[in-house]
Amino acid sequence: MSIEHINQRLPIIRSSDSTGGLRDGQIIRGQILKLYPNHKAMIQIGLKKLVAQLETPLTLGDKYHFQVNVANDIIYLRMLGEKLTEQSAKNSSTLLKQLNLKTTKDNVTFIQSLLSDNIPFNGEQLKKALTVLDQSHDKEHAQQTLKRMLVANLPITKSVLDALMSQGKNQLANQLQQLQQNLTQQVSLSPFEQYVSNYIKQLIGLPSNTTQVVENEVLFDMTTNKTTFFNALKLSGMIEPEVNYGEWGTNWKSNLSQSSASSSFTTGIIEKHDYFLFNNKNIQDVISAFTQIKKNQESLFDLGNQWEHLFTSRIAQSVQSQSPLSTSEYQQMKRFISHEVLPLLPESQQEQLAKSLKNEPQSFVKLMKIMELLQDNQIYRRISHFLAQIGLSNDYNNQSEEQRVYQYMRNFANMVGLSYENQVAENMNSQLDHTLKGLLLQLTHQNQSEAPILEHSTKILNIINGLQLQSVNEINNIIYAYLQFPGDKLGLANEVNLKFEGKKKNGHIDSDYCRIHFFLDLNHLKETIIDMNVQNRSVTVTVYNDLKELKSMSTPFIGLLKESLESLKYRLSTVLFKPLSAKTDQKNTLKNSTYETYTQGMDYRI
Repeated sequence: MSIEHINQRLPIIRSSDSTGGLRDGQIIRGQILKLYPNHKAMIQIGLKKLVAQLETPLTLGDKYHFQVNVANDIIYLRMLGEKLTEQSAKNSSTLLKQLNLKTTKDNVTFIQSLLSDNIPFNGEQLKKALTVLDQSHDKEHAQQTLKRMLVANLPITKSVLDALMSQGKNQLANQLQQLQQNLTQQVSLSPFEQYVSNYIKQLIGLPSNTTQVVENEVLFDMTTNKTTFFNALKLSGMIEPEVNYGEWGTNWKSNLSQSSASSSFTTGIIEKHDYFLFNNKNIQDVISAFTQIKKNQESLFDLGNQWEHLFTSRIAQSVQSQSPLSTSEYQQMKRFISHEVLPLLPESQQEQLAKSLKNEPQSFVKLMKIMELLQDNQIYRRISHFLAQIGLSNDYNNQSEEQRVYQYMRNFANMVGLSYENQVAENMNSQLDHTLKGLLLQLTHQNQSEAPILEHSTKILNIINGLQLQSVNEINNIIYAYLQFPGDKLGLANEVNLKFEGKKKNGHIDSDYCRIHFFLDLNHLKETIIDMNVQNRSVTVTVYNDLKELKSMSTPFIGLLKESLESLKYRLSTVLFKPLSAKTDQKNTLKNSTYETYTQGMDYRI
């Protein structure tokens, strides 16, 4: 179900609701309802009625265009031109001329729609909107999207318009599948393209198995020119300290090239290296070693700092002069390693480190390389990320279908990168490369892929940007949230769309008082909307669907629903079934609820 259909079902969120009044520069249409003594009048603007001080003569019953000006806490309504006629198109054309804007058919139609729906806008916003509208090929869709942008007070730019328009045209799952197909059809993939391909498989398909998780981490280092995972493997003892990353990476690239050609890289078993075996029986050793390091990471980091303070300088001198340490210095260093460091490391690294505890410069070089790794916080973060991915893979295989769906919903936003800009602002750069948005931004920026790959990458970025723009809004202590994710996990061909709204409590939606809408396109029941309304933990469920037999078909499941809600300490109040047309009749397209109260006072002047 596309986003424009969903927005027809429910009232759009209005940022102007939070102001409770008129905005400076806003252009509005008002009608004179009553004239009072002392040059006062009652004016209706939308649904709002207000009393204003007249500083220019107006006629009872006539309609005018006004521009809002705010100065010294007084709101002035400056009249634009003469009174309005009964011809809406003529009035709109006249207003465009007064604002020095082109009076094209599309422009007239657009401003008519804005005024008819009482959507707040100012002259600058209108100018930008008409410029963007002129650049759009789908005028009707662009007009509806621009209205939503004005209502939500979003920046009026082509990039925002493209992002929001993409929600209706390009379903995320379809675009991901097409991009994956483009990548698969390539004769050979770069390491970065292979990493993107693996990431998309994980996003829309089953989670990676343990072999694939390791391969993805290696690919990530290769594509980002980093050595963090390589160094983590060294710290775990899986790779000898003297192994060079260039040699190791070249070997991996060779394996990648061979298996990419046969399209079996992520499912096959990597051939063993002389210094590290990447196959299923060995990967469990990696997991065990990383788990040990993660468990003791704070102590290991502190010991690394102590080592630098106590021994680094003296050992460096020994290496430079090619002479051993004094007996007392060597014994002190050996006790530190044997008693403090070794017990905290995995067995694989204990063996490596024990071999380096000889009082000779050549052994000290290996020892220093290992001990330096203890002070690298990026290694610990990468190990935590790796273990989290392994946990997701293992958990998935042991979960029920319901648990899998819940986990997928919970992780989808992070994997796609809906909080990408927040992570940039908080300088969480190490996490950006583990999001779809971050990867596709790099892919399009490098501009080295084939045209179809870049085209679909750009479309997906627009969809993600659109999801971000709609994800969360807060108005008058009410949180509105929107989530969309591919329906593959539910066996559906199209996206699942969810809208949440509820009171804010401790920074979250209050689960005692909230409302959730599920927009589904089911294989057999077809278009279905579920409206779940929660008041003081009492739940009312309304199912909108045009299948007449749905109520009788659903009766056996209501008892199960009641029991499940009670297990969560909720009470099922009512389950209703209505045709979709009933939901459509309720829609409130874009009628502006800003003007709903009767206002008195001398704050308004015309």
